[in-house]
Amino acid sequence: MGYFLFGIAFLIAGYFIYGRIVEKVLPSSGKPTPCIAAPDGIDCVPLPQWKNMLIQLLNIAGVGPVIGVILGIKFGKVALLIIPVGCVFMGAVHDFAGGKMSLFEGGANLPKIVRKYLGGVYASAFSWVMVVLLLLVVAVFINIPANLIDKTLFSQTPFFWWAVAVIFFYYIVATLFPVDQIIGRIYPLFGALLIIGSVAISVMLLIAAFSNPELLSDCPSFARFQEKNPIFPCLFVTIACGIISGFHATQSPIVARTMTNENQARATFYGMMILEGIIVMIWAAAALAIY
Repeated sequence: MGYFLFGIAFLIAGYFIYGRIVEKVLPSSGKPTPCIAAPDGIDCVPLPQWKNMLIQLLNIAGVGPVIGVILGIKFGKVALLIIPVGCVFMGAVHDFAGGKMSLFEGGANLPKIVRKYLGGVYASAFSWVMVVLLLLVVAVFINIPANLIDKTLFSQTPFFWWAVAVIFFYYIVATLFPVDQIIGRIYPLFGALLIIGSVAISVMLLIAAFSNPELLSDCPSFARFQEKNPIFPCLFVTIACGIISGFHATQSPIVARTMTNENQARATFYGMMILEGIIVMIWAAAALAIY
């Protein structure tokens, strides 16, 4: 229990202390944000800060912090220390820097930024790698929800491929419509549900842990797992979301284009990665309790 509470406290303190240090290294430019300087009614559309924060959270979180950490907690309670340290000093800094670069470049996406500073050859290679990786991410983010829908809501009749079609259709619609029409309306709801669910789990964990102090202890079977899977590099490719994930840099420009003030960057980019770290900690503790 001590590891869990320390990790949560470390994440919160990291936002207020180290987050301010990072903000001073990359201060506001004083220029108008993309949606103010060049609104286009499609991508560069002003949105309230609370919506931007929830959209960013859902863009970077999804099922990654849940699935990865359920597997990664088999490395033991040390994960409850690695997650907050990595999140504060690496993941949140990465997300903040990616968002700020997009703001500095008028809302440019990652390939455009790479092309400007590293050249066309590197940008082309990077774009191909990113396309492949994003296809893999989309495949996972379709497969897991579709399986859940199929097994929980339609357990008596096969529904998997229908669920895949519905989710894929939503992806296409969300991509084609202006950001404030689909993403700006639906993502905040999903983001709020993610937060509410995580808070509910944490409350139940705290209640259960007080009556059973050994609830968050390492499972004996973890030792056998750790013998076959060394913590480095296995842990760091299993729990990517929550520690550091390069995928987040592809998502930050979406919100950078809808921010009305550059001073919102720390709360939106750094802060939402910290919140993802807290969500990862909660799911890690829940998985540890179940194991």
